[in-house]
Amino acid sequence: MKACDVHADLLDSAVKLACTDSSGTPPTQTDLRRALSTAYYALFHFVIAQCADLLTCDPGGQNLDRAWRQVYRSIRHSDVRNACNLAADAIYGFPAEVQAFAAFYPNMRRRREEADYDPKSQQVFKPQHVMAKIEEVEFAIQQFCQVEEKHRRAFAILMAVKRSS
Repeated sequence: MKACDVHADLLDSAVKLACTDSSGTPPTQTDLRRALSTAYYALFHFVIAQCADLLTCDPGGQNLDRAWRQVYRSIRHSDVRNACNLAADAIYGFPAEVQAFAAFYPNMRRRREEADYDPKSQQVFKPQHVMAKIEEVEFAIQQFCQVEEKHRRAFAILMAVKRSS
């Protein structure tokens, strides 16, 4: 499995967790929480792989493996969050698809945090709602992939370059 395929495998796992199994047993609340969390991680791994791809390709299209791994491993959740906050600012001039991704990502992060860190939440997770979120993640990824490379690269730079205060 290539690192850039991680997000697809995570989405598959999220779907399996959110669906009724072959014996007809519906998913538990723990399964649904895990599915929501896994969907978020699919989104996170997608965007950091994009960053690594866009920042480490040479003109001939060959990834520089060591550099790719370094970029991939250096991006933190807060880096993506900060890039999303900046991308929403009109001064950067990102197209609507990047702005939509930038608005969606923090929403999924909040959902993941609720699923992972609030076991006493009164919210009951429902399979159809979790599946809808998984589908939204898939759609966000598809839409982001349609954006011109120059805009995706600019977003990647926002993630990778640490801002000084």
